Amino acid sequence: MSRRPGRRFRPSTTPNKGTIEWRVEKRPNGEMRPFATILRWNVKIAGDEDTTRASGHFLVVTRLGPGGVCHVAHVDATDDPKANEIARELADKHARTFQCEKDKVIVVSEKRKDYARPYGERD
Repeated sequence: MSRRPGRRFRPSTTPNKGTIEWRVEKRPNGEMRPFATILRWNVKIAGDEDTTRASGHFLVVTRLGPGGVCHVAHVDATDDPKANEIARELADKHARTFQCEKDKVIVVSEKRKDYARPYGERD
């Protein structure tokens, strides 16, 4: 997976206990096939290194299937009521064609400027 330095989750990152959302498509033969997942992660935000509790939440969109398994997008869900909707849109739009070894992870965050870059700004 391609990542820029400083754009990773901290070592204290843990998956949130809850639901994994599967994004599926109907294949020409009628079979349903998952192409992505969305999972909420608890993360420590910059400046929280001295605390034991994660203060942020990100939705991680993961590409599945032929062509590799990798993160497609990280959506800041800490204070954004539309985070689930955004993560679904990114999964549906990008996960099938995302090239794990070439494309950069898309990061969507309005408040975590130390982590994020604007959506669509893929360098």
